[in-house]
Amino acid sequence: MQSSDWQKTELTLVDFEKRDKFYSAVPKNDLLANLSRCMDRPSSVAVLGQTPGSRAFVGEVKGDTFWIRKKDASLKPFARTLHGKVVTSAVGTQIEYNFKNNGLVTFVQVIFVTIVCGLNAIVALVLFLDGFKSAHGADWLFLVVPPLLLLLILGIRKISVNLSFATDEEILDHVKMIAAGAHPSG
Repeated sequence: MQSSDWQKTELTLVDFEKRDKFYSAVPKNDLLANLSRCMDRPSSVAVLGQTPGSRAFVGEVKGDTFWIRKKDASLKPFARTLHGKVVTSAVGTQIEYNFKNNGLVTFVQVIFVTIVCGLNAIVALVLFLDGFKSAHGADWLFLVVPPLLLLLILGIRKISVNLSFATDEEILDHVKMIAAGAHPSG
């Protein structure tokens, strides 16, 4: 095999994300057009001839990709957004998708976990250098409490995913309905 047979590929973070998929018999361009019609564009500007808030979903279609979320998602910090890509396949149209968290929620979770892990490492280092010879006798608390806080954080994360599950399913059902050929109103 010659070196010209190899193609250079660029890997991005998107290539490593878990994506689910489903198939549709609706042609790709029609599916993208229907998706575009079923949601309001994210804007604070009123559009002539259109009642603000007339649709339950907000999103955007750009080329073969799209994103969609519930209109009231800004009131729910743990609500997630569905990001998808529409691809033509041998059996029809393939829709690859995944759900993403609100960026601010993810940022706060990462910072909190970093602080808790950092404090745990500092306390463990101080206790180790001290040789566990403190007069308090309760040094074990400093080794137990930070990991328990980390478990609490992970529990809150799991609960937040469960809280967004109903909204996620509603968004996915809506996209699957469009992919099945239902025409959006509006």
